[in-house]
Amino acid sequence: MKSSVLLIAGIMMAAKADAQTVLTYGANSVNKDEFLRAYNKNKTPVADKEKSVREYVDLYAGFKMKVKEAQLLKLDTLEQQKTDLENFRHQIEENFMSDERTFKLLMQEAFQRSQHDLHLVHYTLPIDENADPGDTLVKYSAFKVFYDQLNAKKEAVEIELPAGVKAADMGYVTVFSLPYKYENIVYGLKPGQASAPYRSKKSLACFSVERKKKECR
Repeated sequence: MKSSVLLIAGIMMAAKADAQTVLTYGANSVNKDEFLRAYNKNKTPVADKEKSVREYVDLYAGFKMKVKEAQLLKLDTLEQQKTDLENFRHQIEENFMSDERTFKLLMQEAFQRSQHDLHLVHYTLPIDENADPGDTLVKYSAFKVFYDQLNAKKEAVEIELPAGVKAADMGYVTVFSLPYKYENIVYGLKPGQASAPYRSKKSLACFSVERKKKECR
């Protein structure tokens, strides 16, 4: 590890019960709540709890520094790492869905959303994934101006699309029509409102809800 990452400004147990910082590493810190969540999640029955906690401080500090080092080396951007993460996600999905409370909440959410279909328009501005950061910033600024205009428009007013921006009328969509992360975005919007711009692999994009239609299901 690089010395700048390995440098620990201090590792200390809280001297008082109400102390918030348990340990620090470089410019980063871990508060009491985060540490206790990790410790209680992984703890096993022990005779000497104080010794156990102190030993876990060293283990947790080492773990946090390794994560920080990996981020600085951009290991999280490697294709193999992305593949491993996606595989792990699929492995835990079954356990997540089998949690009764979570399942009921998701079912209730899906039922509520199914009561309304949303008429969506998807706006995109193509950007090369290897584009210069300066060019990307210029395009983002232009797209942000367009996004502000979308949110300020009256329902009957047409807005001229900026150069390069494409509009795809998706018609009416309902629950399960989109990936869940996008479904969460659009079902949080009101008619006439646009979502904040987001960056996909090949474009800047946003959704706009044109109308909301109640369905009897």
